[in-house]
Amino acid sequence: MGEALGVPFQEIWSIPRLLELGILAWAWVILCARKKEKKRSLLHFVLLFAILAAVNTLDSALTGSAEMLGFFHILWAAGLGIVSFCYLLVFSGLRRRTLTLLWLVVFTAQQAIVVLSGEFCFLLDEWLGQGPGTDIFRICCYLVIPPLAWRLREYRFDEYAIVPRSAVMTGTVMAVSVLALRVVESIYFGSGGNAQTVTLLVANASILTLDLMAVHVIHTMCREQAELMQLQGEKQRFLSEREMTQMTEARLEDLRCIRHDLKNQYAYMQILLSEKRYDELERYFTKLSANLPEQLNMIDCGNRVMNTVLNMEFGKLRGSSIALEHQLVVPPVLPFEDDDICAIVANLMDNAAEECFRLLADGAGQAKLRLEIYPHQSYLYFKCMNSTDRTALKKRKGGLITTKADASLHGYGTKIVSRIAEKYNGAADYSLSEGQFIAQVMLDMTKNTEEKSNENQNRAV
Repeated sequence: MGEALGVPFQEIWSIPRLLELGILAWAWVILCARKKEKKRSLLHFVLLFAILAAVNTLDSALTGSAEMLGFFHILWAAGLGIVSFCYLLVFSGLRRRTLTLLWLVVFTAQQAIVVLSGEFCFLLDEWLGQGPGTDIFRICCYLVIPPLAWRLREYRFDEYAIVPRSAVMTGTVMAVSVLALRVVESIYFGSGGNAQTVTLLVANASILTLDLMAVHVIHTMCREQAELMQLQGEKQRFLSEREMTQMTEARLEDLRCIRHDLKNQYAYMQILLSEKRYDELERYFTKLSANLPEQLNMIDCGNRVMNTVLNMEFGKLRGSSIALEHQLVVPPVLPFEDDDICAIVANLMDNAAEECFRLLADGAGQAKLRLEIYPHQSYLYFKCMNSTDRTALKKRKGGLITTKADASLHGYGTKIVSRIAEKYNGAADYSLSEGQFIAQVMLDMTKNTEEKSNENQNRAV
């Protein structure tokens, strides 16, 4: 059963072995390849093939004899794993969790297919006798690996804001399982019969199937979560627009009343003016200025879009017991999409206001909310602080874990803010300090400006 483990020791540099190394290298290059970079991919293939060939030679030198063939394959699996992970780490450009997940899936699939091809070849040798057909069959099995890598690359996990940590754990379990089978195969099945070969076939086929099913399920979960976040954002925009409409209607009614009052006030001032009662007119005008209707106290921070969303959010707090403070200095033109700006401000303000209302409902004597927005170097800085009685935050990548009862329908506000911050080369941070919940967001104001400048240059060329 020596050949069931892979390539015989004396044929470590045979043409079939070189083809197998080339197919393995090709699969990793496909997983890392980018469009319209064929020359780069070819160079990567040559480099990776050379490294794998060197590892292949080193492993054969370390094992030293045919009796240690099983240890050769254990060392080879470890060498392939290390080289492939380092290659993805340097050249893929993927986020660390995405990179680790894809590496675990492809590595597990490769090892399972390698063992399956070896065991099938052993059975073919038993039934048909040794011949070139065995090598051809093994290479055909290896050829399944590159299309699998191409399919996994199309999953594009990096497009999703969150890849669950449990996904990496699942991939790790699969990889450890297939490596454990390789060790068992090398140590205990060196001279076994057909029954043991069939057992290994079934075990590795099961791991391969579970591996592929797991990555598909994980991708489906990520996609559905992204869609849910998008629906949550659209729902929030719809509610904001509805609230803005209701507030506008209420403001129009208030302005009609103000207009009616102003007519009477103007008439009275006209009488005072015509009778030259200037001191009385001055006192009356001063009194009116001090009691300006709140409907006319609109926020103007310098940016049209920001004014709209801020007035809407501040309007929700008018008449409440929440002490509201703000420091707002915003450039008139921002290189961000209007929807993203609205989403950040609305989520920060809504979360803060909701916590303040909860405190007041629980009997707190007062609640305070402060919003700061201003440029800081090349970034636009957001800081929202609100009173809270919480002593700890449950964080996870992309946001906070909601404390509401129905977690499936809530807790997406902080994730949406974090995702938008990443979109503009920024960051979002949430913390507690001295009875205050603090949300901080920074957006790079140069990112989109540079991209638009490059696009204009390309068009000019």
